[in-house]
Formats: sequence, C-alpha cells, structure tokens
Amino acid sequence: MRITRGTALLVLVAAFVAVGCGGKTDDEEKEAEAKPEPEAKPEPEPQAKPEEPKPAEPTAGSKEPTLVKKDGLSLSSIVLARGIEKRKPVDAGTTFKGERGVFLYTIVEALNPDREATTIKVSWRHADADKEIGGVVLKIKDQEKWKTWAKTGGVHQAGDWVAIVRDENGEELGRAPFTLTE
Repeated sequence: MRITRGTALLVLVAAFVAVGCGGKTDDEEKEAEAKPEPEAKPEPEPQAKPEEPKPAEPTAGSKEPTLVKKDGLSLSSIVLARGIEKRKPVDAGTTFKGERGVFLYTIVEALNPDREATTIKVSWRHADADKEIGGVVLKIKDQEKWKTWAKTGGVHQAGDWVAIVRDENGEELGRAPFTLTE
C-alpha cells in the first residue's frame, strides 16, 4: 500500500482534531473566566541606603585592628610586620622600633564576595599629624579571598600610628594601630 503526501497530511489533520492541540475546552475556559485576576501587590517603597558604618577611633592603648563589617568588599584581617616570607608575616606585632631605612608591612586579607576586580589604598598616619602618608594602591583580583600587602619606609617617628585601609571610593575598610619606639 502506498501513502501519498496528501493522505499523510489528511491523517495528521484528523489526528490533531481528534486529540486536540492543547487548547482549553469550553468548560476550562468558563472556569478561567470565573476566577478573578489576582491583585497586583504594591512594590515596596525604596528604603534609604543606610550609612556605611564608620569604625570608631581606637581607644588609647588599644592595639586591636578595627574592621568595618559591610556587604561587598571587606577585610578579614590586618597584620603589621617587619617582613614577609612565603606570603606570611615575619616579626608581626603592634610595637616596633622606629628606624630609618627599615620597612613596615601592612598585610591585609580582603573578602570579595562579588568577585569583582578592584583596588584598595593603604596609608599611615601619626597620632600628631593631620595628614596620612603613603597611599599605596593595591590590586584586589576577582577572587573571593585575596591577600596582599603594602610596605613603607616612611614611618620612623616615635609615637602612636595607625595603618588605614580604604576601598577605591575612599570608604574606610579597616585600621590597625601601632606604636614606634625610639
């Protein structure tokens, strides 16, 4: 028996009519018409963005780093040291001898949940000074965690100091107080 194109087309059309082509029956359409449309829920009003939390100035004698907790880029640690070996701090501490020509390293571990490449800036300020010195810009790669460090040979004056870490917009991410002795 030989089937022609016309016969095959006729059989397909008849099958669609007999089975249906996925449309609603008359009863289903009446039921859908009887149901009211769900009410649209009002959009929540936009909330004012809360101000970024600012770390308090370290209290006198406090040598613990202050880290700003916030969404997005933040720091999990700030460590001060006289050197770095195999990506680890050497002679870490909060009190150092203030010597010319000797470097001080500020080691930071950044948490970057958005995995966006960005930069941070590390600077240092003496307690008696109005200005920060340094301003070392460090790259943060598009990784969830990133460890990096800045070094300076410009902090040698005896007294209380603070290392300050800021994001690329100048917002403070953290600070670590330290003392240089004579």
